[in-house]
Amino acid sequence: TALSNLAKASIANSGATELSVLVSIDDIQLDTHFKDLFPVNEEMVNRIVESIRKKGYDKSQPLHVWKERMLLVDGQHRRLAAIKAGLREVPVFYHHFNSMEEALEYAILLQTDRRNLSDAEIYKTLQTLDSLKSRGRTSDDNELRQQGKSAEITAQKIGISRSKVEKARTIQNNAT
Repeated sequence: TALSNLAKASIANSGATELSVLVSIDDIQLDTHFKDLFPVNEEMVNRIVESIRKKGYDKSQPLHVWKERMLLVDGQHRRLAAIKAGLREVPVFYHHFNSMEEALEYAILLQTDRRNLSDAEIYKTLQTLDSLKSRGRTSDDNELRQQGKSAEITAQKIGISRSKVEKARTIQNNAT
């Protein structure tokens, strides 16, 4: 899908080409930004475990790892299933990112291309992206950026409408 999606192609890899390689599961680091971005579906994990036990790990579905940090960017379900199935190594595709925000954008694009996000998942994704943008800003600056252009940019990153982003931010800012 990276080749058919220009936004994904631009951040997927910084020009370097690396094929998937087998990596020890223990070497792959976790970060809450990615781990908590989308909830784990235990039913899906169990289906993947059964598939691994019957046919082996599908090497066409590597985990996506930020190479310089050895950080899991995408593949939470596959990683958990591999552990449950007793695998010690998994195929990994390395990516090179310039920032946490760039890596999160890539993870979000992968997820939104594969599934229809629920409102709760959209809200969580929006919170994650906004928390990264908010670092170092004053509250006045933050309030100004939450409308208009910022909402349009965020909407494109998540794959939803600007209106939906603005509604979610209204809830985030005003709801109990």
